[in-house]
Amino acid sequence: MAFHDDEIEASVSLMDRVTLLEKEPRWKSEVKKVLRIPILLLVYLLGAHALGWMLAIQFASPRMFTKAQDASGDDLNRIIPPMKTKPVRFGFDTRDWVPGPNDSNVTDAIWDNWTSMLPIGNGYVKIPDWPEYPFLTKPTEPVNDEPAFNTAWVHQLHCLYWVMQEYHRVLHHGPDGTEYFIDPTHNSYHTSHCFNYLRQSILCSLDTTLEGSGDGVGVGDGSGQTHMCRDNQQSIKWLEAHRHIDWRAI
Repeated sequence: MAFHDDEIEASVSLMDRVTLLEKEPRWKSEVKKVLRIPILLLVYLLGAHALGWMLAIQFASPRMFTKAQDASGDDLNRIIPPMKTKPVRFGFDTRDWVPGPNDSNVTDAIWDNWTSMLPIGNGYVKIPDWPEYPFLTKPTEPVNDEPAFNTAWVHQLHCLYWVMQEYHRVLHHGPDGTEYFIDPTHNSYHTSHCFNYLRQSILCSLDTTLEGSGDGVGVGDGSGQTHMCRDNQQSIKWLEAHRHIDWRAI
């Protein structure tokens, strides 16, 4: 009978030890349950934040500034994407672009050559939500009764052509002495605007290519030098895909 009591006592003692051993894992389990929710929440928030930034970089809004788009000449509103660059060697021959001494006016061929450099649509882009962009001014005069914006490099080419045309006109036909006593709509005002606009454009782009003797008579005329230029064909492709009108003219 004593043996039976000892056996019962040993059995109870063993059960107590098992219970004591089980109490610690249960306590730890409760702590883990309490901490599990805030830890999972923190991991979720960090993951969502990281995913948000990844998506923002991958599908960046035109308004989103990135260091890669801060190059000189890029559209600050991020509507037009940054252009690739490529080396371009400047040429010397002027016959296709500038009237010769025997041409009384700009020839049709020269006009066509200058116009061919422009995108169809003349660089005009329709931006219905323009007030939402911080660096856009008010639209230019309505095109097809809708607000539109021109593209700077197209405007610059137009101004350069206009100055060249007016300079050649004065060379061949001479001033009439009334250039500063004329209506504001006269061409001289247009030319003055273009001089000032091109001055600021040159200072903005600030091409730092080092130039030596040219391909002409050996003077530093800028020809023969290789410049790092934006890919104008890439720009034309984008502008034509988003054009507001279907004509072009220098």
